[in-house]
Amino acid sequence: MPNTYSWNIAAVDRKPTDGDLSDVIYNVHWRYTADNGNDVTATIIGTQSIAAPDSESFIAYADVTEANVISWIESEMDLTEMKSNLDAQITEIVTPTSITSQLGE
Repeated sequence: MPNTYSWNIAAVDRKPTDGDLSDVIYNVHWRYTADNGNDVTATIIGTQSIAAPDSESFIAYADVTEANVISWIESEMDLTEMKSNLDAQITEIVTPTSITSQLGE
């Protein structure tokens, strides 16, 4: 079964004003998680700056959805690389290539 991936938007940073616009999101705090379907997960946590909107594409903060925010950050990120990183983390958990032990264990 292939891994499934999901976003969690933890928070956003907003500017009270940016030019003629009010309450403008400029930074997103996120988690991106892979799940192998067998209770093994891996997560990347980060912050992504987003481009300032123009007045025509601006969405008022009160109307912004998680789907909006995800689409904004996905356009700025390399999802293929992120998925590859998460897949490698899960593989390492399931079939480790190295084990750290204290002497006597």
